[in-house]
Amino acid sequence: MFSNKAGNLMCFARSLAFFALVLLTSSVTLGQTTTIKGRITAKDNGEAVAGASVYISNTTIGSASNGEGFFTLPNVPSIPFVLNISSIGFKTKAINIDPLKDTLLIIALDANVQQLQEVVITPEKNDLWARFGQKFLQDLIGYSKFSRQCKIKNLQSIVLDFDREKQTLTAFCQEPLIILNKALGYRIKYWLEGYEFSFKTNKTFIAGYPFFEDLLSTRTRKRKARRYKRNRSKAYKGSVTHFIQALYAKRLPQEGFQIDFMHRVKVSDAYDQKVKQIDTLAYDDVNIRKIYEALKIKTPSEATAKRYLKFVKDWYLSNSSRQLRLRLGKTNVVVEVFEFDRDRSNPEKIIISNYKIDPSIERRSKQGIVNMIVAQNIDPGKFVQKGTKDTKRFKFTNFLYITYNNEIEEEAYQLAQFPFQNFVRKKQTSIVSIPNQANIMIHPNGYFSPPGNMLIEGYWAFEKIDKLLPLNFTPEK
Repeated sequence: MFSNKAGNLMCFARSLAFFALVLLTSSVTLGQTTTIKGRITAKDNGEAVAGASVYISNTTIGSASNGEGFFTLPNVPSIPFVLNISSIGFKTKAINIDPLKDTLLIIALDANVQQLQEVVITPEKNDLWARFGQKFLQDLIGYSKFSRQCKIKNLQSIVLDFDREKQTLTAFCQEPLIILNKALGYRIKYWLEGYEFSFKTNKTFIAGYPFFEDLLSTRTRKRKARRYKRNRSKAYKGSVTHFIQALYAKRLPQEGFQIDFMHRVKVSDAYDQKVKQIDTLAYDDVNIRKIYEALKIKTPSEATAKRYLKFVKDWYLSNSSRQLRLRLGKTNVVVEVFEFDRDRSNPEKIIISNYKIDPSIERRSKQGIVNMIVAQNIDPGKFVQKGTKDTKRFKFTNFLYITYNNEIEEEAYQLAQFPFQNFVRKKQTSIVSIPNQANIMIHPNGYFSPPGNMLIEGYWAFEKIDKLLPLNFTPEK
């Protein structure tokens, strides 16, 4: 094992960025439609709530209550759905509706007693918008080409807060955000229910209720109408909605999707055991000396070898159950690895593995974890089971690695991931998992529920409100 081969310890950590944009939506399949009516009041005093938004989230189906709290909502689907009622000063309410029974509704709203924290800008405290505003906007709106054509009309209503102890950034808004998306041709009323970014875990969570107003009409200029339709088609193709629709209809290959089965393993487990030289040694002075002599051969200097040996001793004395991994090289080029692990059957012994670096594996390593494709081009139909009449159950373990073959990644996405690398034409790839083995119900229109049960990484996490389409959007054939 202890041969004359170069090496150098190179420690680095690239955090895994998870993004959860939870659109609190309801299943809508347009076909036969009906009309529902009702009245909205305040729960605490019974007074009418005027101007309340009554809508099916993530669609263009909505209305508002009049001065006496009454509303009429036409063109709702004739199948069960979730109706949302939002109004300034009240908590958003979501109600399960059976339109064949619930045609006349009496709805009482709870007052929103949450007090938003004001950000006081003083000479001693930096402006939070100056520090974190761009981060919040990119998390909510995105940073694609379409995002440049998106504008929040009431940006001044958003309050940011930073918790120094928890290292979290949060955002609040007492009124719906009015987002104008000139790329897709929608005016979005977005009720922000929650935003949090953790600087410790590099995880982002956003939840909200979007309602769409379509700017495309018979009066829209032809050139603008063509641009809206072209951009909507581009936003739809390869999206999560497109994927769920194709999955439900058993048309993933025909729609351009390839599904691979993926595991996430420790980088050491990504190497074949056949390439490793493995010794089990007693942790004593004789073997410690042997380890030190080997490190002197494989590192640039005796001082470096002593520093690495201290890592080994500290690791052993700490009784840590974690593996110690040293990347070694005589120069700045890492060529091999020493791994130290405990012998579970004999705590006085250690297991040492030595092997050459595989650059392709090391480049894919993030925080010591590697994505490994274990089965290519699988049929995900085995993960889909019949649910109700208009739903199917989607459940799998580990990860699905999803490639959309009909479009390439945007340059802005690659720049955010790898800021110092040149743009490479690559197909769009995303990773999907279902934490805690939860169930996902999928619908023919591309909706899935509960939306928080599916974790999305990769390109789909890049597509945010800048590419968001209403669920009742119908792509042109």
